[in-house]
Amino acid sequence: MIGLLYLVAFAVYLLVAFLIVRATVRWAKRTGRSPTKWGWVSALAIYLLVFWDHIPTLVAHEVLCRTVPEVKIYKTFEQWRAEHADVPRPQPVVLTDANAKDKRGHDVVLSNTRFATRILSAGVWSLSTAITHEQVLDITTDEVLVERQMVGSGHGSLGASQSWQAMKVWLNLSDCIPDSKYFHGEARKFKSAHEFTPW
Repeated sequence: MIGLLYLVAFAVYLLVAFLIVRATVRWAKRTGRSPTKWGWVSALAIYLLVFWDHIPTLVAHEVLCRTVPEVKIYKTFEQWRAEHADVPRPQPVVLTDANAKDKRGHDVVLSNTRFATRILSAGVWSLSTAITHEQVLDITTDEVLVERQMVGSGHGSLGASQSWQAMKVWLNLSDCIPDSKYFHGEARKFKSAHEFTPW
C-alpha cells in the first residue's frame, strides 16, 4: 500500500514537473530567450525543491563512512578492575529501573549499579546524516570505557517515523558500523560485571 502511495506521488511530481518545464520553454520561446537554457533551469529548480539534500547527503555519508566508524577501548574490564580493586561487585538492576540519567543529564540504560550504556547522536548540518556514539560508561565517575562510532543517514521508515521527511526514502543509506566483535566482547564484561564470581 505504501509503495502504491509512493508511485502515485512520484507520478504527480513528474506530471507537475513536465507541465512547468513545458510552460517555461514556451515562455522562453515567446520572449526570445533560450528555451534549452530556461528549460534546464526550471527542471533544476523543480528537482532541488524536493531533492535538495540528496547529493549533499550522499557526499557527507560517503566521506564520514570513510573516516568516522571505529571502536575505541579506553579501558578494558581487567584494567578497570585493577584500578578499582576495593570496589564491591555491582548489583543487578530491576528492568523497570534501568532507565536513568548520567551526570550531564543524558539518558542511559543501566546494566547494573556501576555500568551503563549511553547513545549520543549528532546531526551533520541540516542533513539526515548523523554520527552516533554508543558508549559503555562507569556511571559513578561518568568515565567512558568502551565506545563505538557509527554513521547513518535517513529519517527512518515511513511506517515507524513521526516525521513527514520519512517519505524521502532515497536518503535512507546503509549504516556504516565498524567491526564490533571487540566492542561487544569488552562491553559485555562491563554489562555483566554483577554476575562475576568471584569478584
